Amino acid sequence: MKRRELERCTPESVGISSRTIDKLLTALEHSGTEMHGLMIIRHGKVAAEGWWSPYAPGMVHSLHSLTKTYAATAVCLAVDEGLVRLEDRLIDLFPEDAPAEISENLAMLTVKDVLCMGCGMETMPKPSEHWIRDFLAVPVVHKPGTVFMYNSMGSNMLGAIVKRVSGQGLHAFLKPRLFDKIGIDGDKFKWMLLPDGLEVGGGGGFATTEDNARLMMLYLQ
Repeated sequence: MKRRELERCTPESVGISSRTIDKLLTALEHSGTEMHGLMIIRHGKVAAEGWWSPYAPGMVHSLHSLTKTYAATAVCLAVDEGLVRLEDRLIDLFPEDAPAEISENLAMLTVKDVLCMGCGMETMPKPSEHWIRDFLAVPVVHKPGTVFMYNSMGSNMLGAIVKRVSGQGLHAFLKPRLFDKIGIDGDKFKWMLLPDGLEVGGGGGFATTEDNARLMMLYLQ
């Protein structure tokens, strides 16, 4: 599919004040935040864009936890294709990695709970060669879906779920279904890998600023 370039325009043409953008930039530079790049899009048009040295428009850089959105999108596409259901239990998807004794709460842990960071855990395991087994061994203290805990290893599980139900890792799964369709160059999109070779879904992606803007436009629309 041919990439559609985003139209550029002046801020005022889409109802944004250039003076307001200038104030935003000043505030960002005094905030202590390490800025890489900025794109402001309204009505599907890029009204302002810029990068802080050494970053540049076509340079991929770490997404950190924005990677989680890509991993979650992959799971939702798998749900849409009927490869997996939100109600599917993790112990059914990964029976070989489930502990010998399965607690009542672990037995209830579903794909939806992982997507919503409602795993019911209070800790996360460190990445290891057997990280899926280690994840399922963490005590599920709370009933899944009732307590929020920011869980990057849970987001790594999203990639494992996609691999289990599709036979493809996150990148191979997303390229024809997402990247090619919204104009992300899949050859430039990079990933850090877990010890078992799966992509780090909780924070291992590298993309350009515009790649991320295109994903956000997809959700906006």
